[in-house]
Amino acid sequence: IMRMLLGEEKLLVNCLDVCGCTPLRHAVNSGNLSILQLMLQDKRLDVTIGEPGGETLLHIAAKYGYKEVVELLLDDGRFDPNMSDDLKNWTPLHRAVYSGNEAIVDLFLSDERVDINCRSNNGQTPLHLAAAGGQSGIFQHLFAHED
Repeated sequence: IMRMLLGEEKLLVNCLDVCGCTPLRHAVNSGNLSILQLMLQDKRLDVTIGEPGGETLLHIAAKYGYKEVVELLLDDGRFDPNMSDDLKNWTPLHRAVYSGNEAIVDLFLSDERVDINCRSNNGQTPLHLAAAGGQSGIFQHLFAHED
């Protein structure tokens, strides 16, 4: 059904609902990998449309612990892994550290585009968040990765 819908020229793949969310955001929110894979093939898709609160799709996937979704979005190449949100100036890596998801943190660390020393509004790096949150495993991964 999704493949058929995406084939419709008149389909508004980038439209916002009353909450300001795109269909792509809803697919990320649900963690639906098969729908995401189909949607990302559509050349009309605008992945730069802002989301409420400035969270990117990588922030959302990291927050909910959707490892396969984070991997898909990073591999796609159109998603900036260093884009910060509007509230705390957190990057998706900050969000993954705060959420305590070591596997997702490792995905970000394996992407050469990711700035591991990015700072939030209050000057905290992901390493600060790991230390403050008692995330010893994540702290060790970040500390070992610092250059």
